[in-house]
Amino acid sequence: DGGSIVFTTLDPTISHYSALSLDLTTGQTRLIVPDGSTPKLSPDGAWIAFNSWLKPDPLVRLMLANSDGSERRLIARLSGDDGYEEWSPDSTKIAFVADIDENGFGTHVYDLATGETRFVTDGTIERWAGNDHILVS
Repeated sequence: DGGSIVFTTLDPTISHYSALSLDLTTGQTRLIVPDGSTPKLSPDGAWIAFNSWLKPDPLVRLMLANSDGSERRLIARLSGDDGYEEWSPDSTKIAFVADIDENGFGTHVYDLATGETRFVTDGTIERWAGNDHILVS
């Protein structure tokens, strides 16, 4: 709704990034997740996707949660730094880049309704073009 900004900051107490929300009216910040980097709110504002870097897991985990950080679930374990996650305009799917299956490195799409992930194509997601098409490079 344009009333807040979601961002990350390095939390020196745990040496990881934390995802926070800044209310633009009050100036108050609120912790969303203590282990979240590159947070992306869904277009409808109901969900947040983020990368979790907590150890001892050596892989970055792409996570999904309610926009307040509750009810977290794992989408994928990533071998790289960032999944470049991008929400579909209707907030029903997340496209991300990973090397998570026999198809190798490429763009995958996670469907929130089914919980299924499918490989789409080689290359990196650039953006969604409608709800059913993505542009890759």
